[in-house]
Amino acid sequence: MPRVITVGLACCLASGCFSTPAIYPERWAEPVTVEGHACPSIDGLYANSGESRWTYGIDGQETYGARSLAHILNGGTGVNSLTLWNKLGDSFENASRDPNVSIRLAVGEGRLQVTATHADGSSRSMELPVQPDCRDGLLALEDDWDTDLWLIAPVAPEFSRKSIAFGRATDGALLVREGKTAVLWFLITPAFAYREADWIRFAELPVSTAAVAEVSP
Repeated sequence: MPRVITVGLACCLASGCFSTPAIYPERWAEPVTVEGHACPSIDGLYANSGESRWTYGIDGQETYGARSLAHILNGGTGVNSLTLWNKLGDSFENASRDPNVSIRLAVGEGRLQVTATHADGSSRSMELPVQPDCRDGLLALEDDWDTDLWLIAPVAPEFSRKSIAFGRATDGALLVREGKTAVLWFLITPAFAYREADWIRFAELPVSTAAVAEVSP
């Protein structure tokens, strides 16, 4: 199935379907550069509430908004990672509603270790697989195809692939490039495809702000 989806996606994109590239904001600190397939160090403690940038509309208007890092990490990355969903408990895309206040990240042995801490000091942890090599100075989670059945399913299902990659800014902030590639089908025919990508920035926190209490998931 992934091969069939890929062929359909390529055909749709080649015919000029919608695509929104991730444009790095000029007002943010520059990304840390690494050579070749080296990976940036993203180990650290970060604010759960981050600033996201995206474009919308045919004229590419730019807007910014708050995003939750816990919610981004809490959703898995595709059909093979459904067991990873909601390991951090309840989370919300809107950071102002999310109970998490900080996220600690550590990379080791092909895994990204995540610890999310609530305002009351309790915390929950999870691990996500990361790709062995880095590209464009970014460390990416492993991704896979997923299926989103619309209200008129199975007439028009959407097959999508979510990508999440991490970098570091020169001011210590965590950079997240989040992308989605999808193809919509009508019965057995690919009808429309699109790509979209956004940058999100999460400020680094001093270690002294980390909560001590920890609750096992």
